Amino acid sequence: MSEAAQKIPYAGFRFVSAVINGGIWFGIGFGISMGVSGRLAELGRFGPAGVGVAAAGVVFLAALFGRAGAQTGFLDMASSGRVALPDPSRWGEGGSFDALWPRGVLTAAIAAPTIGALTFFVARAVEGLSRTTLCLLLGAVGATFGALQSALLSGPRTLGDLRPTSPSRAPDLRYLSRRVALPQALGNGAITALIAYGTFSAEAGALAALAPDAALTALIIGAFMLTGSSGIVATDRKLGRVGQLAGPAPSKLARAGALAFAVALAGALGAGLGAAAGTSLPHAAYVAFKGLLGAAVAFGLALPAGRVALAS
Repeated sequence: MSEAAQKIPYAGFRFVSAVINGGIWFGIGFGISMGVSGRLAELGRFGPAGVGVAAAGVVFLAALFGRAGAQTGFLDMASSGRVALPDPSRWGEGGSFDALWPRGVLTAAIAAPTIGALTFFVARAVEGLSRTTLCLLLGAVGATFGALQSALLSGPRTLGDLRPTSPSRAPDLRYLSRRVALPQALGNGAITALIAYGTFSAEAGALAALAPDAALTALIIGAFMLTGSSGIVATDRKLGRVGQLAGPAPSKLARAGALAFAVALAGALGAGLGAAAGTSLPHAAYVAFKGLLGAAVAFGLALPAGRVALAS
């Protein structure tokens, strides 16, 4: 059997990628909504409006981070030599991978409110559905958006990004900030603020709850940053778009220490803010605090994760 015959057909690869991404975003949409909807239902906020806002949040995540995951996965597989790619004459000029974040923000700004509004009207038209059914609807929203986005991003025009760029970018703080830390700060800050807005109660804003709440937020976001935020940087390195880090990468111990410091500092900030606020933090202040906390932790811990990817 020839080498070409052993390769994965390009059309089949695109189809499977779309199905996989759709499945991932079904799981994320359904899982997140099931996780927070219980509390929203207790607070009386999981009606059609709450479902619409949740759908907008899922689409925001899919448009921003789902785009990054789909495009890095596509380019990594396409550059592996295991896929029968179309003739290079059909490839685009490239540049879509460099513009990944701005295009993701633009897509999120258009798609999230649009799909959120549509979901609101659907949920209102069929009121009386159970919480599980509504969460399945949110999962279906995520799956549909994720699959369509993956199919569009894996077209032949995107293959132009496989061509090497010259010269490659310097692996410095400016590159890491613009390529990974700032986008992660934007996305995590926005979604943390959105969750805080929906789940706030007098108990959540109470002095005793703020410190553990802030520490847990920092732990979740920080752990994700250290383990799953550097895929774009790794793909840039693989494709020769950025140089290799000259010095040593942060060790596992150093990264664990950074995470522990972020968790402790977040807890201390939560305690201090609660003490300053008195008995309970106002709703708007709680949302602002959680959003800024999510953004700060994401920015700070995405940097060492990116340095590890640059050193490989």
